[in-house]
Amino acid sequence: SVLSSTELGISIYDLARRTLASLTPPGIEAMWPRWAPDGRRVAFDSLKSGIRTLSWQRADGSAPPENLAREAVCPGSWSPDGRELAVPKDDGIWVFDVTIDPPRLRPVVQPPVFAAWPAFSPDGRWLLYAGGTNNDQVYLQPYPGPGPRLQVSVENGRNPAWNPNGREIFFLADDSTRSQMMSVSVSLGATATLGTPRSLFEIADLTMGCFPVNCYSVSPDGQHFYATRPVKTDPPPPV
Repeated sequence: SVLSSTELGISIYDLARRTLASLTPPGIEAMWPRWAPDGRRVAFDSLKSGIRTLSWQRADGSAPPENLAREAVCPGSWSPDGRELAVPKDDGIWVFDVTIDPPRLRPVVQPPVFAAWPAFSPDGRWLLYAGGTNNDQVYLQPYPGPGPRLQVSVENGRNPAWNPNGREIFFLADDSTRSQMMSVSVSLGATATLGTPRSLFEIADLTMGCFPVNCYSVSPDGQHFYATRPVKTDPPPPV
């Protein structure tokens, strides 16, 4: 299944049955859905009665949304074991331990480095993100640490993501005329060895770059990307 954000909230589209079912109840504005690793819950940024919270809900809709934290943040990336959720905030990247009630929040990347777009590695031992003080760059650091921070991109980079095989990193890069999807090979062990970024394709009319989390996903085989394409429609008649 895949998720789509609508004016009313979050819906789940069943690819096999080709049905679209609303997940979040009326009265809640929900955005930035992220599947939990076990596929049983969906985390999202919700707004209800003027209050924004980090929430999650059972994917089958059998229970109403629950607050993970009273924080106005977007869910960024789940750890593979589903115990932790990395989120971008105004003052860096933080991680929620959702196994504790209330969830415990701790900083991972703090100023003066501006940071967004967190992504746990498939083995959960590395954290990928983008940020910087001038041009955005993509960085990789051990999780939970300690260890050095490595720069993945060369000129600029944003919206990083992992190939599920753990041997490749993707990110978006811009020059004066175009936006490109880049690829960097990576070998992970006690340390990380990075290759040279190379361009995979140019981004034309696809919505792949968002802030502060990604608007695209990588397929389980690491060979396809899922994004949205804006559809032009005729303007409504004047009233």
